[in-house]
Amino acid sequence: MNEDVEAAFRRGLALYSGGDAAGAVAAFREGLRLRPDLAQLHSNLSVALLADGQAEAAIQAAEEALRLNPDYQDARYNLGNALRSEERRVGKECV
Repeated sequence: MNEDVEAAFRRGLALYSGGDAAGAVAAFREGLRLRPDLAQLHSNLSVALLADGQAEAAIQAAEEALRLNPDYQDARYNLGNALRSEERRVGKECV
């Protein structure tokens, strides 16, 4: 990871830990503009997107992380969380 990507990654983690999911999303996306091939960034983006209420986008980010690294267990876990969240949202809309 180069310094700019590392800085975006750390900023995203700090923002997410501080409760700023939208800020974390922006930071992880900044890192991905520089290194779109990093599964860890896609996976962390998925977590931040889900926390920001964007389940569909979280699913896509987790799926991209798994496309890049099919053995990445954190991404698989994040995908499961996002899918469950989307199922609950869709279920509420159907009631």
